[in-house]
Amino acid sequence: MMKKETGFGMLLLAAAASAAAQQAVVPVPARAPLKKEEARPAPPPAPASPAGDEGIASVTVSAERPTNRIDRQVYDVKSDVSSSNGSAADALNNVPSVNVDPDGAVQLRGSSNVQILIDGKPSAMLQGDNRGAGLMSIPAEDLDSVEVINNPGAQFGNEAGGGPIINLVMKRTRRPGGSGVVNANTGVEGRRNAAVSGTYNEGLWGYQGGMSYRRDGRNYDSEAVRDRIDPRDGSVSHSTQMGTSNGLNDSLSANGGVTYNLGKNDTLVGSVTYQHRSNDNRSQDHYQTFDESDLLVSDYVRNSMRSGTSRNYGLGARWDHKFEAPGENLKLDLRITGSKNDSDSDYRNIYAVQSPGTVNSRSMQENDTNNRISDFTGDYERPDDTGLLKLGYKISQNRNSFDTIYTNIDPYTLAESVNTIRSNRFLLKEKVYALYASYQLRLNERWGVLGGLRTGIRTWTSTSSPAMCRRRTAMWTIFRASSLPTRQARKPISASATPTASSGPPRMT
Repeated sequence: MMKKETGFGMLLLAAAASAAAQQAVVPVPARAPLKKEEARPAPPPAPASPAGDEGIASVTVSAERPTNRIDRQVYDVKSDVSSSNGSAADALNNVPSVNVDPDGAVQLRGSSNVQILIDGKPSAMLQGDNRGAGLMSIPAEDLDSVEVINNPGAQFGNEAGGGPIINLVMKRTRRPGGSGVVNANTGVEGRRNAAVSGTYNEGLWGYQGGMSYRRDGRNYDSEAVRDRIDPRDGSVSHSTQMGTSNGLNDSLSANGGVTYNLGKNDTLVGSVTYQHRSNDNRSQDHYQTFDESDLLVSDYVRNSMRSGTSRNYGLGARWDHKFEAPGENLKLDLRITGSKNDSDSDYRNIYAVQSPGTVNSRSMQENDTNNRISDFTGDYERPDDTGLLKLGYKISQNRNSFDTIYTNIDPYTLAESVNTIRSNRFLLKEKVYALYASYQLRLNERWGVLGGLRTGIRTWTSTSSPAMCRRRTAMWTIFRASSLPTRQARKPISASATPTASSGPPRMT
């Protein structure tokens, strides 16, 4: 299907941009109080301390940035010692209202209808069933903060399905000089992880990178008891299931970035990331079924073996421009991310008591999924005396392919046959062209209102088998976003005293 979004929303966006451009920048009087967005002039250098003053304590006063904004809550995770040696999944588990289970499934306030972004952009490694593995392959050491966006505005549209967004903000260090971090951990049952990261900035150039390795697994025992009532005659059957599972996962990730300052107001950034993950799982389930007379009618053991690999990559380029007016900036961001996942599963039943009509079978399942996202965005911000104007655009293309082959194996002859009912292929291509505008109005120091408009064209083509049906769709949408008055929390200024010192079949491609 193809959907097109044009006209009214674009005119409104153009009018908003024109109005913003016509606003004059009024210089601040010499004695007027500084606004929140304006930088204070650097204090004069302190006089050199006499030799006899060494060791005398000095008081440093520092202020922390607000942890909440009008459309989101921001949680600082970079200083969280409990998760610094873990993964992004561990860091999310420490964020209020967010829960991540051992398989990496994410819930926000009990709902799984949540989208996860990296620096405000979608990533192929966090899409679909690959999201859990992707979260566990991102080192928590690379995170700066986590943003929980409960009511996504016009900047995000309805791409999250109308649900909330969790945005992972990665670290961007620009302090002069170099620094590095090395950490390692070990646990029971072969669990261990290690990571190294570093940054170096000098002059116009800045470099940062890191590598991490993680081995973990999940072993568990389970037991279930079920009683079924047949609606036809009211008879009751009793069944039990006892299972055990052993799994092991290995993941390796690497990332690097380069920053170049073109001048006082322009910065270029390039980045690359790669993650590789492998998993191996063995499980055994024992099923027993009894009739009303408590006689055993079925008894069998199901053995399952699963192995798979996941490879993810990301390429990024960004241009940041700061205008002369305080807080006014433009960001152009291009990101290409990809994910390829392969898995093989083998299922085998061994019967001690086989109920009538049951077919003893063995089966295998192969899954091959590929996802690639190309995302090019531009975001413009301009604060004024009463609020903040945001304008932007988005051009993206998403390509997904899924290939599942289910094979039945005769347990006696070992002859293989493809199960055409359970096997399928699916290809989806999606393109998005969108424009947005939003304005955040400050009612006072604690309260504000946010409203916006988004318009664009969304087209997609889907192809599926075994019938190899193809369908194209185009859609034009106008998305309105608003937030009710929201209180913006602030952290108090803190003071600290510190001493002064001197130093299968063909795949679809």
